[in-house]
Amino acid sequence: MQEFTERFNELGASGIDELITVEVSVFPNPSKGVVQVKSDLTIQQINLYMADGKLISTTTDTILDVKTKGIYFIKIITEQGISVKKIVIE
Repeated sequence: MQEFTERFNELGASGIDELITVEVSVFPNPSKGVVQVKSDLTIQQINLYMADGKLISTTTDTILDVKTKGIYFIKIITEQGISVKKIVIE
């Protein structure tokens, strides 16, 4: 449980309450593997995490190609703050 908590904290700051509301669209969700991230704000970085919190990749590309089925979290870092979204790959 401690490892999960440590990895989950990597998704945000030190907790969910510190995340601000950032307008971000992630589609399609669920997806067959390709997911696009859109925002009116400048996206500085996107981190892709497995459901257990393990970091899989870091990119500045707004199109993600996920090869393996499952549930993932993406952390979108913008000029105004951070948003975390859940995506499902079928």
